[in-house]
Amino acid sequence: MTKANFEEIHATLALLCERFPKCFSIYERRRKPLKCGIDKDLAVALDGALTPTEINAALRHYIGNPCYQRAMSVAGTPRIDLDGNVAGGVTAAQAQAAWLWLRHLEQKIAARKAAITLAKKAAEEALKPRRLSLGDLKAAAVARRTARSLAPHHNG
Repeated sequence: MTKANFEEIHATLALLCERFPKCFSIYERRRKPLKCGIDKDLAVALDGALTPTEINAALRHYIGNPCYQRAMSVAGTPRIDLDGNVAGGVTAAQAQAAWLWLRHLEQKIAARKAAITLAKKAAEEALKPRRLSLGDLKAAAVARRTARSLAPHHNG
């Protein structure tokens, strides 16, 4: 996502939060599951103020939030319409899908943290002075002897 797209999505979400405060929340922990098909309700209510593409991008960002998905992960949680009224509930299948999405996100975060930790350890190891082993010392001695034998002798 480009910075321009990100800013456009956030501007769209700010508009939705301002226009429909009982439905949308900027504060992630206050987000509630939205009514299925709310994109169509938004298109009618906004009467062309936003394109379907803008609405869908903002909704994808809104529902792709871990706090929203946490609210979705409980079957029976009420879904709300634009006025904040109950408009159905989260089904068991939807709750399961949200739960799986959250587990996948946790795994991605854990893998990213592990990779960062591994990279830091590798960088630290690269900066540490390496102790020479007996094999390293023998190889250096052989290399010195070979270099001396190949060098031209100067008889002064």
